[in-house]
Amino acid sequence: MPEIDKIDDTQIFHYKLDAPGESEMIDRIYDRLTAEMIARYQEENRPLIEYHRHKLQNWVSVQEEQLVIQMSEMVAEAEALGADAIVNIRYASSAIMQCAAEVIAYGTAVKFTK
Repeated sequence: MPEIDKIDDTQIFHYKLDAPGESEMIDRIYDRLTAEMIARYQEENRPLIEYHRHKLQNWVSVQEEQLVIQMSEMVAEAEALGADAIVNIRYASSAIMQCAAEVIAYGTAVKFTK
């Protein structure tokens, strides 16, 4: 039997606030302190949040730029092969080091026949 099941909790009672308005006052104090703690946390972490937001925006722009480059290279290669279209296009990216990523785009070049 786990130790927690052996505990006799029959002596536990609930504290009742007797003074009128005391519960509301405690709720107001709690709400104010919670709001102050959240505001302080947000203010202290704002530089870190902005730093990561900037890093993420840079990462997205690099990924978009690489997608355009990869797609144009794929279209040029398909045109060189005499293809009419590219189907089943895939795009993948993965981080290979802290500041480097691998980007790949591929698909199947097809030639239509009559």
